[in-house]
Amino acid sequence: MSAKSNYLRSQDWVYEKDCVVCSAWPKAERAKRRFAEGGYVTLPLKEPVCARCWAAFWQGICVVTETQEELDALRQAIREERLRGNPTPNGHELLKEIRARKPPTKH
Repeated sequence: MSAKSNYLRSQDWVYEKDCVVCSAWPKAERAKRRFAEGGYVTLPLKEPVCARCWAAFWQGICVVTETQEELDALRQAIREERLRGNPTPNGHELLKEIRARKPPTKH
């Protein structure tokens, strides 16, 4: 087994009180502060973090669409943003704009 895999196994999850990201935050504010700065949690590379900070990190990066049409519209919007000179468009914001423009469906 490689040293890297041993390292990862030894650093799985820690309790929030031992997390290097959120342990210093007041307990009542932790959930809100995980998304306060920059839209996602910045994780240290070699320090243990709690499962909630890890999940918030991935939730802030991954963009999930509901339909293929929505995915196609998001890809097109990202292309347009890059053509305007924005090298790193925010997928979450673009998806909100796409969903706001989408006409409501009738049930």
